[in-house]
This record gives sequence, C-alpha cells and structure tokens, in this order.
Amino acid sequence: MVDLKGMTKKAKVEYIWDYYKIHIIVTTLVLIGLVSFIHGQITKINYEFNLTIIGSSLEQDKSDKFEKTLTPIVIKNPSAKQSAQIDIMAISSLTGGKEATSAQYMQKFVAELSANVIDLLILNKTDYEVFLKQGAFIKLDDVEVLKDKKLEETLEGGEKGVYGINIDGNKKLTSFGVNTKDMVLCIPASTKQKPKAFLAIKWILADN
Repeated sequence: MVDLKGMTKKAKVEYIWDYYKIHIIVTTLVLIGLVSFIHGQITKINYEFNLTIIGSSLEQDKSDKFEKTLTPIVIKNPSAKQSAQIDIMAISSLTGGKEATSAQYMQKFVAELSANVIDLLILNKTDYEVFLKQGAFIKLDDVEVLKDKKLEETLEGGEKGVYGINIDGNKKLTSFGVNTKDMVLCIPASTKQKPKAFLAIKWILADN
C-alpha cells in the first residue's frame, strides 16, 4: 500500500495523476458538458414563429433587427427567451436555381414544410406556382390588400381563391433589405400558427 503521507507534494500529484488520470479526464469532460448544457438551456431562445425568405441575402444586423421588430407582432408580451425567426435561403430559386446548393435548400425546404416549421413564406413567383399546384398554401381571400396585389388562382380541382400576395416594392420589407422583385408572400398549409401568420401579413402590408 502506498504511503501518501510520506510523499512530497510533487510526488503525490504525480502518483495521483498516473493512477487516476483517466478518471480525472472523464470527470472533467462530464462537468464541462453538464455546465455547457445548463448554460445552453438557460440562454436558449424559443423560436415560436418562422418567416422563411427564399431569394434574399440579408446582412446579419438587418436580419436581427427584422426578428426583433417582428417578434412583438406575432407574440404577445414576449419574454427575453421568445422570438420570431427569420430564416434566409440565399438562393435565386428552389425549382429553377442553378446554384450548387439548390438541391440542399430544396431538401431543407421540403423537410421544414413537412415538420410544420415554416409559418410564413416569401419566394419568387416561379417557385410559388410550382408549389401552388401541389396545394402547399392556404387561401388569403380575406386579407385586406389592393386587388392588383392579390394573386387569384384556380387549382386543378377547380377551387378558386387568393393563395399569394404580390409584394413587389413593399416598403417595410425593403427597409430590412429583403429582395421583393417578383416575390410572393404566402402561408404554408402545414403551419400551425395561422393566426400569427395573418398578424404578420397585416403588419407587412400596412402603409403599402
């Protein structure tokens, strides 16, 4: 049996390290992971509304400002941990884009639609028409907007309605750096946040 009392401090440290270093390393890593997890849970932001924009490349400061401005519109009395999310897909088109990342963005888009992640969507008219044929959007007939801004469509089953809104030149969106040329605003049929989506649309279209 080793007599630790008879060892110098340096010898004790060397002995303990030689025989218990694996235990020390594992314990340290577990503690670091635990602290990191706890910190992450404390500072974690809960995104309770998602606006996905396809075809823009927003500067980070403008994207952050957009989120902060939109949050109280869609979340009543939000706490510091609640926020709206602006998700940017910096690609010209999902269905006709020639960028190398087109397929990846398409996979992400379809997955998020299926998972009810996207609550409001801005995309170009070409993509809009492709997904419209698949019944991807809900009706916006009751939205108050100039008639020439409403995109009235007839689906394959013969159902007529407004499923998208032309936002070309929208002042509020352009102020945040969003590309609005030939772009459409619509609500995915898969969203579980329809009331919030309509509040966001009303806010976006105000004063335009």
